Amino acid sequence: MSDLDLLVMDALEDAVPYRREALPDWPDALARAGVQQGTHGHVRPAGDRPVQRRPVWLRRGALPLAAAALAAAVVAVATPAGSAVVRGIGDFSAWLRGVPGEPVGPAEQEAFERANRRVWSAFPDGPQLSTLIEREVEGRRFELQGFRSGGSLCLRLLARGLNGSPAVSCAPLQELQGATAPALVVLADHSLGLRNVVPVGQQYVAPEASATFGIVADGVTGVELVTDEGTRRAVVEANAFLSIDASPELGERVRAVFASARDGRRVEVPFVSAPFGSWDQPAPRDAKPTGPAKVERTVAGGRVGWLERREPRGVEPPADAPYMRGPMGGGLEFARLLAPDPQSHLRLLVGIGTLKRYGVPAGEQAVCYFLVAGGSSGGGCSPLDRLFPRAPFSFGQSLIGGGHQFETISGLASDEVARLEIFFATGERRPIPLADNAFIVQAARAKYPIRLVAYDAAGQIIGIETREGDAATYRGPRPVGAWRTVLTVEDEQGNAGRLRVARSSGGGRCYEYLLPGGAGGSGCDVKTSNRPKLGLGISQAAGSAWLAGDVVAEVAEVELHFADGATRRLRPTERFILAPVDWDGDRRLTEVVGFDAAGDAIARQRFRPPQLPGG
Repeated sequence: MSDLDLLVMDALEDAVPYRREALPDWPDALARAGVQQGTHGHVRPAGDRPVQRRPVWLRRGALPLAAAALAAAVVAVATPAGSAVVRGIGDFSAWLRGVPGEPVGPAEQEAFERANRRVWSAFPDGPQLSTLIEREVEGRRFELQGFRSGGSLCLRLLARGLNGSPAVSCAPLQELQGATAPALVVLADHSLGLRNVVPVGQQYVAPEASATFGIVADGVTGVELVTDEGTRRAVVEANAFLSIDASPELGERVRAVFASARDGRRVEVPFVSAPFGSWDQPAPRDAKPTGPAKVERTVAGGRVGWLERREPRGVEPPADAPYMRGPMGGGLEFARLLAPDPQSHLRLLVGIGTLKRYGVPAGEQAVCYFLVAGGSSGGGCSPLDRLFPRAPFSFGQSLIGGGHQFETISGLASDEVARLEIFFATGERRPIPLADNAFIVQAARAKYPIRLVAYDAAGQIIGIETREGDAATYRGPRPVGAWRTVLTVEDEQGNAGRLRVARSSGGGRCYEYLLPGGAGGSGCDVKTSNRPKLGLGISQAAGSAWLAGDVVAEVAEVELHFADGATRRLRPTERFILAPVDWDGDRRLTEVVGFDAAGDAIARQRFRPPQLPGG
């Protein structure tokens, strides 16, 4: 995997610079510059890594697009931030004017550019790498580097002596121009390597080390991180900070960050903790959305005219590109690759056709849009006549790692949309550049809720979409108080499976199954009239399979039926069942029958044999 792949997989950087709200006469400046202010428009834990995980990088279709002229105009005026930064501490001049630190050597610079070109031939040469911080911690050398990519600043951490590729994360430059804190966390609790241990009864293995890093204003002299295990100081050099935990505890997280200045002031830095496990996930913030709340003109449906007319916008996508295998294999008849920012690696693949997949009914025309970065892509498709079901624009939220502090919001706007804005809970509002009906913007997760607002050519509000939380926000019930083990069962090899419960914040109970080798499951009770009497499932674990789940109160006993005719009776413990079972062969579990207290069968759940690959 190349550096660019990681830039994609671990940090979808912003291709569109923001404007600072304090900039005077912004529309007039754009007009005089000849720029049209157009319309543009399962999360992976980023610390201790699960043995098995399924990262979800896109909640809905994702795509970017922005006007290059607008990007150039914004960067041109991106001079030092003023009064927005905490007064007396300093600003982010070093980052807004360039990249602090010392340029890396020619050999390393060439290797970086060569790796980028292998993955994405159109990636511009010359994002100059600079070394910001170098440190040796317990025999391993860490180097934090910085570079600029279009309207974003990026940090890249090399961990020499640890397995894995560099950690890369980016932030929009415009975030600095309106900054109210003298530091910016870019990536928190990123795991580096995995300890060489076999997990028993847990889903996770602690990393060999973890890193938290970001940038600081000119006057910052120190950064403190408050973690679950105590407080530690980060290294601060070249307008950046780096904290390495050489032996993190399993699940240890940074919970607060403070920046200090020469005059002794200590300022808390807004950020969002990285999630861990099933329950340590960010909750919706206790803040209210800002911006308009009512539309002024109702718009139904909408079209993307140039796409329906097959106009050759952008460039034709390479047929042999890795990202073409998915959408093109689905039957796209016309597709274009758009460059929102010529200085960035991000591209938008947008197409139209009659699909055979993606949930579009057979024979219907559909529009697809995919965010393309390096060899990776992600997005979605919608029927042409239902492309904009709620508002005259559609978008998705993208977040690869829970420790990354900026979420990518990208989507497609109808021809009715002349302008888009994003409103943050902090009261900030920013235009979202739009070109060829596509948009992309990066939002600080610490500033949610957000609201996207669309305007027509007359300035009327024609669409509003509000998001209470980012893609990693967990809105469901959570465990409250201490966990209590209610079942401990051993399989034939003597490996134990455990079930534990806790009170739920929504009423009822939360539960966790901890099975041998790292398997298991968790959840909280959900009140529903359609609740099955037997809510059982089979989980594969190390060396065995396990029947686990809950039953309704009326079920006093269950009977397990096996393929060889054998049966086995179990009584629920606090309505839970946990038992090792055979899942293949002549002794496999085929059925579970539930009986009430009178001995009458009141429920039945059948289990099919496992399907072999190709079967």
